[in-house]
Amino acid sequence: MAWLTAVMRSELPVREGPYALGLAGDGEVAVHDGRHLGLRVRLVTPAEPMGIERTVALLPADGSVDRARGEAFLRAWCFALRRAFRDLATSALPDAPRFTAADLGTASTWTSLARRRSLTDRDAFDAALAERRHFGRFFAITPTVAGAALERVYAVLTEKPPVLKCETMVLRALTTPWNDDHPTPGPSRGGVRVHFSGVVAAFELSLVDESGVRERKQQELEVAPAEHLHDLARVEAFLRAWREVLPEHVRRLAPDEVAFAMPHNLYDAAVLSTPRAVTRADFRAAFERRWQFRERDALRARNTSRG
Repeated sequence: MAWLTAVMRSELPVREGPYALGLAGDGEVAVHDGRHLGLRVRLVTPAEPMGIERTVALLPADGSVDRARGEAFLRAWCFALRRAFRDLATSALPDAPRFTAADLGTASTWTSLARRRSLTDRDAFDAALAERRHFGRFFAITPTVAGAALERVYAVLTEKPPVLKCETMVLRALTTPWNDDHPTPGPSRGGVRVHFSGVVAAFELSLVDESGVRERKQQELEVAPAEHLHDLARVEAFLRAWREVLPEHVRRLAPDEVAFAMPHNLYDAAVLSTPRAVTRADFRAAFERRWQFRERDALRARNTSRG
């Protein structure tokens, strides 16, 4: 492991503006969790000016990655972080949330990339790591991606308003800033804005009865997590599937679920992480499973037969 330690000592610290990543402690590489080679790093950001320490697992400990490819991967990893820090330091995105252990990437992700036989040299690893989705959410959005994601999400959410209108409720995407008194810096359009965590949007849910609107509730939701913004066509398919299936979801809600509903009860960003879901039909089926259409229909049929 001496060579690995030497490589990381030569590449770190990485500094750009208020962001920095350096070795913590003695800087020695050690076996982490019994399966990976990891090292302790200190990460400095505007949200953590004193720095926080994290153990990052980068390579498999079983020797399945040879030294030449391992070194190419490590140097590409540091270079990718330098580019990410540079983008963060010059972008208008708002300050980052508190870091989690996964913000510098996960052991399984790095092991998978390092073992990929098609990646043989520094240039190949540089190209692979240019896809920010391999890192955690904090590093996933570049300024270019932010602008494109904002326009795509805003267009889908504001097309043919409202998002939902039925006998019991109306859901609208807000077309004015979520908080006029204390606007969050960064790209925004109407009630949609880009944060380091992804694209968030503000909604207003109106509950209605025979006499009209009896209650209005506003809430901001994360509609497209950062790690998915590398494929905006897929994000759009997901959002359109949601709009399409939402009336059917509401129709299956029990009266008490309707009475206490909030916008977050009518949305589920986790569906975007459904494996192999790409098309609108894929995501529609995923929503139907997530919201248990079949189970709810079966329960209603049993209750009807008993009545």
